[in-house]
Amino acid sequence: MNSFAQDLKQSFKSYGVVQRLIVINVAIFLLMYVGDGLLRLFNIFNEPISTFARNWFALPAAPFTFITRPWSLITYQFLHGGIFHILFNMLWLFFMGRLFAEYLGEKNYLPFIFLGGIAGAVFFMLAYNVFPFFSDALPFATVVGASASVLAISVACATLLPDYPVALFVPTFVVKLKYIALFQIAIDLLSVSGSNAGGSIAHLGGALFGFIFIKQLQKGNDLSAWLVKLIDSISGLFNKPKVKVVHKRQTMDEKFNASKKK
Repeated sequence: MNSFAQDLKQSFKSYGVVQRLIVINVAIFLLMYVGDGLLRLFNIFNEPISTFARNWFALPAAPFTFITRPWSLITYQFLHGGIFHILFNMLWLFFMGRLFAEYLGEKNYLPFIFLGGIAGAVFFMLAYNVFPFFSDALPFATVVGASASVLAISVACATLLPDYPVALFVPTFVVKLKYIALFQIAIDLLSVSGSNAGGSIAHLGGALFGFIFIKQLQKGNDLSAWLVKLIDSISGLFNKPKVKVVHKRQTMDEKFNASKKK
């Protein structure tokens, strides 16, 4: 058992940040729903794990509820409502995440993901508190999933590389990335008053952040720089000092400028 745990630990360390994020999401999903299944089998079902997770880690629309669980700005991005929800999100995070990391740097991927998810959360809460259409649902409405971050990545990549070719379904069916992003946005715009209105609104918040992020980066303003520094500082508290490194890590601006020359 210890050997198995060590193998898992070593495998996780060998992954890049994109793969690690996917592993964490899948592990949380399995804990929630496989755990629920085991509780049912043993008739231990006072409160399902998935219900507990949603009650405390999903993002609530009601401001007074949100005040009691501000961590949900981040945690809601790691919860998913079903197998297809997590499947499509993780596939998109994998393919678009690798593209993002290639052109803008892997170290900047995680801060961008969090900020895209936060932008989606802000849109969700604002919409449910501003539009009368949502007044009846406001007290109990919540949102979960990485979809806002997914659309943030999609739009960011499409803004940076609008004509990047993407093969859909078969190698001969190639579509430019900008059209895929526009299609995703159109679907969410058509769904803002549907059964998953909260999710669609959060997606649009992520999309807007992805677009603004790249446009600002093109002007030399890195909106995620403060969060990169914060994560570096926190990581430094847990890492032992290392020998002096002679090479300099590229900043996001440098990475972006280098990508334009490709």
